[in-house]
Amino acid sequence: MKVLAFGMHPGFAKFFENNPEYELYVIDEPDIYANRQEVFDSFPIREIRLAEYQQSNGFVPVIEQWHKEVGFDAVIACWEYAVRPAGEAASRLGLRSAGRKAIEACTDKLLLRRRAAEASIPQPRYASASSESDLHDFYRGRPVIVKPTNRRASVGVVRADSPDEFREAWATSVQADELSGVASRPLSWPHLVEEYVEGVLVSVETLFVEGNPVFDNVTKCDTPSGSRRFPITTITVPASISADEYSLAIQSSHDLLSALDAEDGMFHSEWKINKDGAFLIESACRAPGIWIPELVSETYGFDLYGAFVRVHLGLSPDVVENPQLVGAVHYLNRPSGEVVSVSGVDSLSTHPAVFMYRIKETVGSRIVSPADSTKRGGYFGVRAKNHLELQRLISEVDESLAIVVDQ
Repeated sequence: MKVLAFGMHPGFAKFFENNPEYELYVIDEPDIYANRQEVFDSFPIREIRLAEYQQSNGFVPVIEQWHKEVGFDAVIACWEYAVRPAGEAASRLGLRSAGRKAIEACTDKLLLRRRAAEASIPQPRYASASSESDLHDFYRGRPVIVKPTNRRASVGVVRADSPDEFREAWATSVQADELSGVASRPLSWPHLVEEYVEGVLVSVETLFVEGNPVFDNVTKCDTPSGSRRFPITTITVPASISADEYSLAIQSSHDLLSALDAEDGMFHSEWKINKDGAFLIESACRAPGIWIPELVSETYGFDLYGAFVRVHLGLSPDVVENPQLVGAVHYLNRPSGEVVSVSGVDSLSTHPAVFMYRIKETVGSRIVSPADSTKRGGYFGVRAKNHLELQRLISEVDESLAIVVDQ
């Protein structure tokens, strides 16, 4: 069966490498390919063609001609900025997708807010924003969040607690950039402002088949306490929250996706849970990032990337309903400065609970406080039988990594 992917990354590539019965074809932006050609060359790609698709319809004649030649069975989006074009391609080729209404809302945070309001989904007060003055007009005495309506991974998401922080917050948000995965030509990044919601941040990964949920997982997402920026520091699968909160998160996801007329695919929504309920933060219709699929594989025992692909092919997703283990990916949090020495890394490869790691901190490199989830430092993943043991292992492994920094 032939799958056309908009973009590609190692998680999906590994699935296609391990399952050669699915043929992989990739379309990507010319400059993204040029900057990562050696990476693309390592992927099991049958053919790659280049065309503009980020905020552009330049890809349309390319995929229509290609489909006549190959006959694709599915179209998937591997990155956030591929979701809209992949949905458009699937519609034009008569293939499965998340559904137009869901795709439009999940790639435009302002539209998502409006759709949620129509469905009475609990969420913070919000408004469109095009200048710093809009923040002042919106302010009602509570902290606010400024963010682009169409970026990913907390890029440009900034908290401002009072009007004297609005100028810096606005400038920081509109000047936000990303290290990779974005076309170099000018793109449009509209903004919105919303009131900050206290609570536990979770994400819900829901797999839909023909408009019905077939799998749910709730992930706990930790961010720096008291920070004005929101890079994820630790993710835990399944979430270490109460059973009632877990059920509430899943039901909230189902209510949202029902309101968006979701069809086929993976949905990844974020919620703040507090004493008043679950409040929608944002939602995407793609496979989640920040190593959630890898954690699902370690804890539930099935390939979430593969389930995503099979759903788009009209096949059984082959999911496992309940986890057998718990797991977490933890990002290192060391003081800013130049790294003087690093030790303890070699022990990670033999630690029985560690299933993945990448330590970016090396002698001579500089550690900076991450502004968003695209700019974090090193990390490791661990698995355990329960959440208490998991927390112990996270502390144990983190403390075993001696990274000395000259501040």
